Amino acid sequence: ITQTGVSIYLNIPLQELALRTINKTHRPLLEGASVEDRLAALLKEREAIYKKASFEIQACRRHFSKCSTHCIFRTQILL
Repeated sequence: ITQTGVSIYLNIPLQELALRTINKTHRPLLEGASVEDRLAALLKEREAIYKKASFEIQACRRHFSKCSTHCIFRTQILL
């Protein structure tokens, strides 16, 4: 992806991810174990790939509009 574009890792703490997904009805990858346990396993499995992104943003600390503005700003710097 980084060869042809810009990738962004929106890093969100596990607890925040769990809160965002807990009331969703169709999350096949989260079925089985507890939501937090399954999310932890998925993050562990994928973290090395996520860390290869062009840049990383600590997303939960920002309001959505601030986060998107920051993404646009960082992307413009890279281009």
